[in-house]
Amino acid sequence: RLTDLGYSFFQSYEFYRLTTILLPLNDTEFLQDFVCFAHEREVAVLYRVDPTLKVVLNNSLHNQWAQETIKIVQTRYLDGINFDFQGPLDFDHTSYYTNLVKYTCSSLRAVDKKYQCSVNLPWSGDCTDIDGRCYDVYRLTFVDFFIVLLFDVQENEGKPPCYAKANSPFYRGLGSVVVYVEAGIAMNQLVVALPWYGYMYTCLSVDKYNVCSIAERKEEPFCSDLVGKLTTYKQFVDILADTTLNASSVWNSTYRSPYVMLQHGEVVQQGWYDDPKSLSTKIIAIKEMGIGGIGVYTMDCLSYIDEKQVKEMWDTLDLIN
Repeated sequence: RLTDLGYSFFQSYEFYRLTTILLPLNDTEFLQDFVCFAHEREVAVLYRVDPTLKVVLNNSLHNQWAQETIKIVQTRYLDGINFDFQGPLDFDHTSYYTNLVKYTCSSLRAVDKKYQCSVNLPWSGDCTDIDGRCYDVYRLTFVDFFIVLLFDVQENEGKPPCYAKANSPFYRGLGSVVVYVEAGIAMNQLVVALPWYGYMYTCLSVDKYNVCSIAERKEEPFCSDLVGKLTTYKQFVDILADTTLNASSVWNSTYRSPYVMLQHGEVVQQGWYDDPKSLSTKIIAIKEMGIGGIGVYTMDCLSYIDEKQVKEMWDTLDLIN
């Protein structure tokens, strides 16, 4: 079980359920305490890196970037590298990214074979479907594992008119994972990361079926979660618990996800998120598909003073066993 890190309550995270954590280096003072805390509980910590497009597209910069990255891994006692490059990359330039990942991973393993190397992948294996992010995954299978980011599916999913939709829809999301398998990735080399957050949208209009029309962007992607407000699971729980809002959770059987409707005067909002029911549905399917594991983004999306909330969300991870 792999997860991306939040910061606020790391001593409350249930490390015994985890194997690996991805860590961006935003807080060096916090980092050392966290790495030691995780290692004491036998959880690996990988340095999550996002190389710039300039570095990716210039082979002459690969050595310097790789050596600087490896030095950080060594000096901060980390367990490897996770590539989280999310920039656009067309078919003609996929080899540059492959070269960077391969050179960095081989250099890292030359230092110590125990170091891990992994790559994050967009929710869709069809690069025309999501921001033009074309990666030659077949030539990246030398990494230890891939993480399919099964969230933000609303982005780039269709042209106007635009509607509020699930952040991690069941069929659309899991169906896209098959594309990676067809590209040559073994099922047990895949990890699917699920969201502990969603988006709140302002509705331009709502029909009798609760379909919420939202604003379109002036540039591609025209229909995107970028017009919504990222909202954590703990915030959705607070919304549903606030009796003054008169909000209730509604289950959508098409997306197998819940949503909530809010009204403030004439302003109507619709929020899509994942809860223990929707997560459990996906995790059970992931297990049945034979996929290697699951992850979450991020652990910091819960209120760790709410024992019920914490238990229900963390318990879903056990369904992969």
